[in-house]
Amino acid sequence: MTIHPDAPASRYYQRHHGVWAGDYRFSIISWPVFWSARLGLINRITLLNLALASRFGIRVHMRTSLDASHVGRGEVVHTTVIGKFGIAFYASREVFTLNPDGVSMALVRVQRLWPFSFCPLPQDTGWGSVSPDANGATYDWLWYDRRMTQTTDADPEGLRLNQVSDWSSATVLLRRIGEDPTTS
Repeated sequence: MTIHPDAPASRYYQRHHGVWAGDYRFSIISWPVFWSARLGLINRITLLNLALASRFGIRVHMRTSLDASHVGRGEVVHTTVIGKFGIAFYASREVFTLNPDGVSMALVRVQRLWPFSFCPLPQDTGWGSVSPDANGATYDWLWYDRRMTQTTDADPEGLRLNQVSDWSSATVLLRRIGEDPTTS
């Protein structure tokens, strides 16, 4: 499949090809829903630590890469690492398969969580779409046993990312730190 270079997804991903980083702020917005979610003890402790770190102003770093070198063939690869003190609390690799409409996509994601980073979680899927003006994107995927929506919008300082589920919220302002995602 070929994606037209003027399609919104083509323009968006080519413009954001590279390596990005920023301070990740995570919060639990509904404690009853958080406690009822199927998370497992270790995952719950990791998420509580992320929320406490954000609440007390401890900087948690997010580094993400976007490889759009094959966007013309309809494929984009995205990686994310969220961590502190050299420990990756969360890592993911997503492959976006762009649809012929040049706007929407399917995504396949593999996640790894500390302290069991050697053992990936089961692969999951989601969807996304790029805005018609190519200045933002929206994604939806499974977040444990709930849905999460992520919006990414152009900002004068970089990319503003917001993630929301029925029990959590996260924000980060990503700034470009490199041009070649294959070396990150």
